[in-house]
Amino acid sequence: MYKLINKENVNVFKPIKTIFSNRNISPEDIEWFIKPTKYEYSPLQLGDIEKAIELLLKHVNKGWHIHVQIDKDLDGFTSSAILINYLKRVFPNISISWSNHTPKKKHGIDVDLIPDDTALFIVPDAGSNEYEIHQALHEKGIDLLILDHHEAPQYSEHAVTVNNQLDEYPNKWLSGAGIVFKFIQVLDKKLGLNYADDYLDLVAFGMVGDAMQLSSKETKWLITKGLSNVKNEFLHEIIKENVDDGVELTPSVLSFKCNPKINAYLRMASTEELDELFMALLGHQEVTINPKLRKADKSESWARRITRICNNMYAKQRRIKEKLIPELSEKIENEKLYENTFMILEIEGDFEMNMSGYIASFLVGKYKKPTLILRKNEDDHKQLVGSMRGYDRLMENTKDFLQGLQLFEAVEGHQGASGLKIDIKNFTLLDESINEALKDVEVDENYLVDLILPGKSLTSSFVNDIERYSHIWGKGIEPPTFAVEKLEINLGDSTLMGKEQTMIKFSHSGVSYAMFNDAEELIQLRSKNKTAILNVVGRTGINSYRGNTEPQFIIEAFEVVEVKDTARFVF
Repeated sequence: MYKLINKENVNVFKPIKTIFSNRNISPEDIEWFIKPTKYEYSPLQLGDIEKAIELLLKHVNKGWHIHVQIDKDLDGFTSSAILINYLKRVFPNISISWSNHTPKKKHGIDVDLIPDDTALFIVPDAGSNEYEIHQALHEKGIDLLILDHHEAPQYSEHAVTVNNQLDEYPNKWLSGAGIVFKFIQVLDKKLGLNYADDYLDLVAFGMVGDAMQLSSKETKWLITKGLSNVKNEFLHEIIKENVDDGVELTPSVLSFKCNPKINAYLRMASTEELDELFMALLGHQEVTINPKLRKADKSESWARRITRICNNMYAKQRRIKEKLIPELSEKIENEKLYENTFMILEIEGDFEMNMSGYIASFLVGKYKKPTLILRKNEDDHKQLVGSMRGYDRLMENTKDFLQGLQLFEAVEGHQGASGLKIDIKNFTLLDESINEALKDVEVDENYLVDLILPGKSLTSSFVNDIERYSHIWGKGIEPPTFAVEKLEINLGDSTLMGKEQTMIKFSHSGVSYAMFNDAEELIQLRSKNKTAILNVVGRTGINSYRGNTEPQFIIEAFEVVEVKDTARFVF
């Protein structure tokens, strides 16, 4: 069920050293990651960045119109907000406009949204490989500036491109927001200013939202600095409404408490609503009236209003998921889709395609397989469109693998999260092609753990020691996973939790163990008042409830080693 990440590197007496080593962080760097200090590369190492600055300043100085295309994800929104906020601050009279995608297009360049008077078109966080559009804009006399981080085959002949994947820049884990930040750093130096750091809060939200690796020191530093001083009114409001007082704002807290609310808005919003969210990131100051407020003053700031809508959309998204998942699970079970190497679902009927990536992520977690969700393209019924979410334990380069099948019209995005487009005639070949390509690949279903501990060793003090480092965990420095062996538990003394009583909780050595999914076997043993000897895999945490805290271990998987009758005491 489990095995060590590195059996040659185990020191149960120095667990933190083992954990960091397993994440390829050397012992001498541990202190830096605990309390990072400034670590940045020169932005001039980005290819063509000086050419990009010259192009922008030419258009600003001549008073020509500039248009910015906003990409429809958190990184795209923050990238564009950084750029426009900075340019309006430095050049108050600049002629600049922006546009969001229509619901039918999620990413990339939409030429239909470019105003007729545009002389310079800027695309943050997208567009590097749309070469035919680059050429068409060039032939119309429109200059094109791309500030991106997505993989592309080559530089464009008809656009000025700044992209850390296309040059020798040392940090490949800057997202679009990071690239725009580097761009305005160079503008700062060129203009003798010091404004760029004022937008690091937007940089942090964008880079965490795009799952950049925190094991990159520059990325870690920029996120840490950005979260230490949130200036943007909307970001401040989303934090205030979703993070409890006294909780440190970390990448993990951002990922679980704040970003999901904004992402729900982005998935479900109309174009008009997208515009309103972007206005919030730009600091729009309109005061609105909310008649539902339980106070005499019904006025509401723009930032507060958009925060409220984000939270409402997140709740609506969860309700949709709770309705869809049983239907999709039934389809998966009935059609035995789980038997394929990838799970591929064609969805029909009333299904919001902006939810496809969100639903695919949930199914990956449940079935432990890469998942594709597709439906007919409204604009071309001979095509299917949708989203892919990968499963790293099978492969890390899922996007490259799918592109290599040569069946898709498009696979665009990141290795583990991409948008898809495929002709229906090729869709019928997809399952067979994937299964054939991976027929000799063995998937190791074992959980990778940092340490294997006897039950008596996972104590409250051990959990507390591990949780002192919880502010560090995030993408690339994932929280540690442990196997705990030979836990002897009287399940008759355990507690059931949840509305449906499908979760179970018990204690051992001062630690509260909780299992939230797939606990049926333990619940059955509980009903028979049995004692079980268990091996469990999971992660430590601190559970806070009504002002009380307790060390906790969240069980992800378990195996029953032995079942015994619970001893009865006679007095």
